[in-house]
Amino acid sequence: MRPLVLLLFMIAVPLAAQQSDSKAPDEQDNQSGEQPAEEAPPPPGPSIREQNGVIVIGSSSGSAQPAQSDDPAEAAAPEQDATREEEPAADQAAAPSPAPQTPTSKNQRIQVFNLSGNAVEITIVGNETTSATVQQKTQTLKSISKRDVPYFSEREEILSQTETEKTVERTIQRYDAGGNPTQQEVVREEVKTLPDGTIVTTATTFVENINGRMEIVERSVSREKKSGNRIQRNSTSEKPSINGGFQTFSWEESVETRQGDASARIETVRKVDDGGGRLVESGREETVMSQSGNTATTEKIVWERDALSSKMTQASRTVGVLVTQADGSSTETVETYAHSLGDGSRRFLNSTRPELVRTVTRETTIGSSGETIETTHTSSRNPADPTKMAPTRMQQKVRRPSADGETIETHVYEQTVSGRLQPTQTIVEQVQK
Repeated sequence: MRPLVLLLFMIAVPLAAQQSDSKAPDEQDNQSGEQPAEEAPPPPGPSIREQNGVIVIGSSSGSAQPAQSDDPAEAAAPEQDATREEEPAADQAAAPSPAPQTPTSKNQRIQVFNLSGNAVEITIVGNETTSATVQQKTQTLKSISKRDVPYFSEREEILSQTETEKTVERTIQRYDAGGNPTQQEVVREEVKTLPDGTIVTTATTFVENINGRMEIVERSVSREKKSGNRIQRNSTSEKPSINGGFQTFSWEESVETRQGDASARIETVRKVDDGGGRLVESGREETVMSQSGNTATTEKIVWERDALSSKMTQASRTVGVLVTQADGSSTETVETYAHSLGDGSRRFLNSTRPELVRTVTRETTIGSSGETIETTHTSSRNPADPTKMAPTRMQQKVRRPSADGETIETHVYEQTVSGRLQPTQTIVEQVQK
C-alpha cells in the first residue's frame, strides 16, 4: 500500500515547491541612494499570456478572457510554450506590499481508480496566511494510519524593499510519508531596477546537505530591457565550481516583438555547457501569435541540436487556435507535430518532417449558475504502434463559485479497448477564504 500512496502523491498532488521559481539574489550591494532617471514609458501594448496551449494576445485594456489552469491532473495538457505573462513594470516591482488578507484554506480530496474500478482516496488540507511582509503556506494529508501529517510548507518573507530594489526569501520544507521533515530549500531573490529601466533579477538557491548545513547549489541572473515594442530577456544559470566560484552551465536569450494589438513574435536561443566549459547552441524556438477578432492563433517551431551531425534540425511544430466568446466560453484546438513521441523514444521510420503526434481539443462553457465547465479531449500516438493513435483521454473540470470561495471538481477518464470511457481519477477541491 505504501508504494501505491507514494505513487499517488507523484501523480495527483500539486507540488507547490515547483510553483516557486527557485530564483533569488546574492548578497545585497550597497545603494548609492540616487533615484534613476525617469524615461518616457513605451506606448501601451498587448499583454501576452498562455491560455492552455494557445498564447493569447490581449489588448492593452485587458479584454482577453483570463486563463484557467492550476490543474493538478494537467497531464492532458499539450507541450507548454516557453512564454509567460508579461513581467511587472519597473514601477510595479517596488509597489508596496498588499494589505493583510483573510486566511485561505483548501481541502483537496483525490480518488484514483484501479483496474477493478475501486477507488483509493487521499485528502490534502492546505492553509495560507498573508501579512504585510510574510506569506505562509502549509499542506497536510492523511497518512496510512489516518493521522494528519505535514506534507509541505512554504514561507515567503520580504526582507527589504525600496523604490528600486526588493529582496525576498522563500523557505521550502518537505516531509516524508510519515510526516518527518526531510530536505529544506531556501531561495533568496533580489530584483533591481537600473536607471535605464533594465530589471535585473539575481537568484540564489540553497539546499540542506546531509550535515544539516545550507549550501549554494545554483545561482541565476536574468535581465529584461523594454524598448518600444521590443522586449529583450536573457538569463544565465551557474553552479558552484570545484575550483571555487561559479561555472555557467546554461544561457538563454529571447526577443519579443509586438505589432500593435494584433500580432507578436518571440524568438528564443538556448545554449548549454558541452562538458568542456564551452557553451554551444542546444535549441531554438520561434513563436508567432496573431489575434483577429475573437480568434487567437499560435504557431511554435522548435529546433534542436542533432547529436550526430551537430546541426540544428526542426524537432517539433505546434499549432493552436483559440476562439473566445463574450460570455467567457471558448473552444481550443492544439495540434503537435514531431519526429518521435518524445521522452527519448526513437524517431519515426522514414520521417522527413514532423508528423502529427498529439491533438488536444478543449471546450469551456459557462453554466446557468455561473459555474465554468472545461472539457478536454486528448489523442496521442500509440507508443506500442506509432502508426496509430492511442485511445482518447478525457478530462472535465467544473468550477463552482460560492460566497466564501469556490469548489473545483475534476474527473479524468481513459478510453478502454472497447471504446468506453472509464474513470481513472477524481479530484475535488474546496477553497475557502
